[in-house]
Amino acid sequence: MVKIYVQNFHPNKSVMEDKLTNISILKMLYSFNGIFEITEKQIISHEPEFESKINAINIYGNVFYFDYTKTIKNVVVSQLPTEYDEYTLCKSIYKMNPNYNLEFVIEELNGVIDTCYFYYKDDKDILKNNSFLEEFNEFLNYLF
Repeated sequence: MVKIYVQNFHPNKSVMEDKLTNISILKMLYSFNGIFEITEKQIISHEPEFESKINAINIYGNVFYFDYTKTIKNVVVSQLPTEYDEYTLCKSIYKMNPNYNLEFVIEELNGVIDTCYFYYKDDKDILKNNSFLEEFNEFLNYLF
């Protein structure tokens, strides 16, 4: 899994409406103890692995950060932290083609765009993967 962040890029959601494939609304808790997702039946902690791998690459004059850091999700069996901030996270997923593996994700916290990134499920040297490169170039041409 790879997340690809673009430095100083804020997309116009209305331009991309025809590419929207999924919207999910999540309840999130942010505390000094970590990040937690609240579902109807369980509480899940999101913990990044400490062996992070991030590469910065300049493409079309923009800096793209390829983040290969894995996130471990664990069901919480003990109590939540006593001090936390609660947010509603809206995750909008866009695809150029429903059959593609590459997604463009916009995350909004309480209605304000917080993060946007490309998401690709396979992390095996994606810059040599022709399928990824075709999908990525098509998205870049569409967005830029």
